[in-house]
Amino acid sequence: MSYCKIFFVIIAILVIEGLNTKLCFGKAAGEYAPAMDMGVAFFTGTSGKSMTGALAEYFNFRAEDRKGFFRPQAAMEILTAVGKASIGTDTPSASLYNASFIVGVHLFPFTAVRFAPFVGGSGVVGWGYLKMGSPPAGVEANTQSIVYGYELTAGVDLRTGSLDGAAIRIKSGLYVTSGKLGGVSSFMLQGFRISLGMIW
Repeated sequence: MSYCKIFFVIIAILVIEGLNTKLCFGKAAGEYAPAMDMGVAFFTGTSGKSMTGALAEYFNFRAEDRKGFFRPQAAMEILTAVGKASIGTDTPSASLYNASFIVGVHLFPFTAVRFAPFVGGSGVVGWGYLKMGSPPAGVEANTQSIVYGYELTAGVDLRTGSLDGAAIRIKSGLYVTSGKLGGVSSFMLQGFRISLGMIW
């Protein structure tokens, strides 16, 4: 089993256990806050099998526990990118369209503060569509695949109201996924990202 799969399984277990713990203590589903993020991602990867030198824009909507140190969260995300696909020795221009489901946890070491830093980890599974302008010989111009991997994040919530209410969120992270795209069995979609969002 690959490290990506192991990480995704661990995150899923942690989230399920966190939800079970909160249900056992009688916490209601209304304590999960809606949040939205918009950001940009900068793709990097191994030469010959990755989306590289690309700039992406993404948007996600998530639900996250409002309180505590351990906060399970789940999100749906849409991403589009334009840049180069590195396949073998070729680097054709390419566009990427990606939709993902993200499940994980955010850890808040300081909860009763208006400037609340956090770190987190999530498993990612989704669908990717790669469109190349001039693909290498023998490779289809348009390919699609299930992609999976993980995301590691760090950020801060700037509370605008109560300590468990609305906040402006600034977040950065490392995003690592792969799938069978561009004729490559483990085509890498990874890079660094930064976003600005709101929690209600």
